[in-house]
Amino acid sequence: MNLSEMRRNYAAQALDLGELRLSPFTQFDHWMRQAIESGLVEPNAMALATVGTDGQPTLRTVLLKGFDGNGFVFYTNYASTKVGQIDSNPGRTTVQNSASIRSDRIGQTYFKPLLRGEIIFWR
Repeated sequence: MNLSEMRRNYAAQALDLGELRLSPFTQFDHWMRQAIESGLVEPNAMALATVGTDGQPTLRTVLLKGFDGNGFVFYTNYASTKVGQIDSNPGRTTVQNSASIRSDRIGQTYFKPLLRGEIIFWR
C-alpha cells in the first residue's frame, strides 16, 4: 500500500470569476448541488474550528444539516466541548459574525435515537 499515491482529482471545473453568483449562499447552493450530483461521500461534511479559553484551536468534522440566507446549520449536544468553546470565546466568527444557540424540534427529532442530553443547533 502506497498512501502517497492515493489522491482523488477534485478539479472537475475551473473557478470562473465571471460565473460566480452574487450571493455567497446561492453560490454555496450551486457548489453543494454539484458535490451531491458528483457522488461524493457525505458532501455535507464540514470542518468546524473553535478556540478554547487557553487559546488553543480545536478542529472537528460536523455534518451540515441546512443553510439559507441566515447561515449554516449543524446539530450538536449542549454538553459538547465545541459548545463550551463557542460560548466562551467572544471572538467567534461565522458567516455573519455571530453564532447563536437554539433548541429546536428538528434537531430533537434528528437526535432522538442518539439522545443523551439537550440538543442544539448553530445558525
